[in-house]
Amino acid sequence: MNDRELYSGVDDEGIEVMLRKLDETTWIVDVRKTLDQTDEYLEGYEYENYLDAFNQYKKLCEQN
Repeated sequence: MNDRELYSGVDDEGIEVMLRKLDETTWIVDVRKTLDQTDEYLEGYEYENYLDAFNQYKKLCEQN
């Protein structure tokens, strides 16, 4: 199992997608806006399976 955090990097609009492990069984995919030293949470997804979380992460990265 992969236990590292993945970050998409910030796009021109300040949007960043992040995949991280919350605990032993939960993965989180968050979309945040990070312009001007703020960190605004836009949407988030919770998964019990790494591959499901990773697929959502990739999908959101392609959209942003």
